[in-house]
Amino acid sequence: MMKLTNMLRGLQDDRPARKLMTRWEHDEGSLRYWRASSNFVYAFACEGRSRFLRFIHASDHSKPQIEAELDYVRYLAANGYPVAAPVMSADGQWIETIEDDTGGNYYGVAFEEAEGVHVPLDRMTDAHCASWGRSLARLHELSARYVPDADSPVRWSWRDVLDWTRGVLERHPEEEAALLECDRVQAWLETLPQDGRLAGLIHFDFQPDNVFDRGGEAGFSAIDFDDAMMHWYAAARRWATSRISRRPSQSGSCAPSSPATSRFGRSMRTRNRRLRSFGASTDFTLSRESCAAWRGWTNRPPRNGCPSC
Repeated sequence: MMKLTNMLRGLQDDRPARKLMTRWEHDEGSLRYWRASSNFVYAFACEGRSRFLRFIHASDHSKPQIEAELDYVRYLAANGYPVAAPVMSADGQWIETIEDDTGGNYYGVAFEEAEGVHVPLDRMTDAHCASWGRSLARLHELSARYVPDADSPVRWSWRDVLDWTRGVLERHPEEEAALLECDRVQAWLETLPQDGRLAGLIHFDFQPDNVFDRGGEAGFSAIDFDDAMMHWYAAARRWATSRISRRPSQSGSCAPSSPATSRFGRSMRTRNRRLRSFGASTDFTLSRESCAAWRGWTNRPPRNGCPSC
């Protein structure tokens, strides 16, 4: 989340957005505010095609991390994964930099519009959830083979997150217990296997707000890889379904996934067996929607069942 002062300054008269917009080809008068949370996002059009401008203040994010994000997204696009692909500026740059009124910088990037339609969580059927799970499994298949370009920075990892957390806590000496807990958590995580079969670059926010249904077997497309980090694939699966509530399923049952996704199912089954081998709990009582997503990832029902299995 960006600093509140940066959010207020960045939205003032839309000045940073309008200045950055001059760096990309666009239809005159098409720029409009979309949202602001971790980044500023504006929609615009180019020759009638919808695109999005995203920017962030340099004090909230580093340029190397954005470069690493774009390298990963371009890799996914090149391998056929449906993402909102980045768009080069008129000067042939992936990232454009402008100064703000105080001498700081904003980093701007542009993306194509993602293919598909947004399906709100409360309208997701079991079929949607299974497709959502298969799309995440495919993403992890590609992540397991991803090797950043030699000149590309590396995305941060869970260790970097803990280091950042520790830095914040050290500025508050009274938080001694929290600092000890941070050290305890890191010591425990260091004992877990971290090879490429179990861990890699994950989206970390593969939730309904960031995925779009392309219909049928086409699966979901994805946007917003700004939180991507090196982590365990199990964390991505758990985080993706963290907002799913225990509500009645629209179809009344947890439909099994399609045999056409067995390649991804086999891959996720193998990972789940390895996770269980060192004691991680990957099976737990699931809601109907979580169960459908689980079947999409693993091509099997959860061991502990769900309300309708």
